[in-house]
Amino acid sequence: MSKKSFLPGCLVVLGLTAVTAGGVYLYLRGQLPWQRFTPLESAKVIPETAFASSFVSTDAKAWSVLAKYGTPESRTAVSQGLEELQKNIFTDKIDYQRDIEPWIGSISFAFLPATTPGQAKLLTVIGIKDKIKASEFQKKLGQEVNRKTSTSDYKGITITAIDWQDNTTIYIAVAGDFLLISYDKKVLEAAIDTYRGQPSFSSKPEVRKLLSQSLNLPNTLATIYIDDYAAILGPDANLSPQSRQELAKIQDIVAGVGVTDTGLQLQMVAKLAPETISTLPSPSRNQVLNYLPGDTIALWSGNNLKQGWEEAEKQSQTNPELQVFLRQIRENFQMATLDADKEVFNWMDREFAFGIIPNQQAVGGLGFGGMMIWQTGDQKAAKTTLDKLNELVKT
Repeated sequence: MSKKSFLPGCLVVLGLTAVTAGGVYLYLRGQLPWQRFTPLESAKVIPETAFASSFVSTDAKAWSVLAKYGTPESRTAVSQGLEELQKNIFTDKIDYQRDIEPWIGSISFAFLPATTPGQAKLLTVIGIKDKIKASEFQKKLGQEVNRKTSTSDYKGITITAIDWQDNTTIYIAVAGDFLLISYDKKVLEAAIDTYRGQPSFSSKPEVRKLLSQSLNLPNTLATIYIDDYAAILGPDANLSPQSRQELAKIQDIVAGVGVTDTGLQLQMVAKLAPETISTLPSPSRNQVLNYLPGDTIALWSGNNLKQGWEEAEKQSQTNPELQVFLRQIRENFQMATLDADKEVFNWMDREFAFGIIPNQQAVGGLGFGGMMIWQTGDQKAAKTTLDKLNELVKT
């Protein structure tokens, strides 16, 4: 072969080698553009039998807002709580921000059915965005934490067993871009089976839609997705057939918590079976919120409690437990000489809000008090009820 033909061929090989090496490095560093860590991606390694999963934000910016929220005492409490959490999970020699945060792309928790009623098996799925940093952490964990470890192979993937606190064993394995953790080896093996091609939590069309749903929350800290609400209680839970029938009407739930510099915001969206509710209340315009002071600590607002009460009355016709609950509410109002149907809920047909506000003169010296605001289309009925309450307070 001549030098002229040899040199271009050599350059091509060297170029391909350089590109391949660069690609491998970027892959290990987690800088590939198609590498995504979302609730849906994490669900691809979660077994199909899971009935719920949660997704915790790893965005340092969102958590930094939490550090600015509230009074100095509440900020100190949050800081101390996070420090205590780290000590319980790790050790003084392992620091989350230094040793873990650089390689974590996502954190998900999956809940799978257990044999004990009211309990669940837990699977933690951590997205690895930087495999080099993750490997360095794994080595440091073995060096700094004096724990007995052992390894086993399952379908070509190494499972590491670590003797943890309180005579428990924790099992970890790396499957692709995810670190899997569980206290139950069978759960970890099921996750590996899922990674190898068995049906996953995301295989179900309704779950894919659920995991893709977004909430209107600022700086979301955590979101939980519940595919089967009744499964949380387990098949052996002490529930009547009517209660189980009611729970079955809840098809799925998405709930989340976000944070601003003025407070925490919670939001929950529940999808009910079409036949569950005959009519829906009109959307609230939140006009009553303008009457709450700016330093309100917490609030609950809504619209048309009258309709909600009437709907609960319809549902109670086939649910004895709900009948008991409504009867207790009626009896409590009767103690104040009020008819719950005619004198209370009957005029609560518009917006309302319950607020907790700072008040150093509150009963018991609690430092806060309550405030209720109502809009009504029947002012006469509302005034009659309030007059009765005033007379009751006087006597």
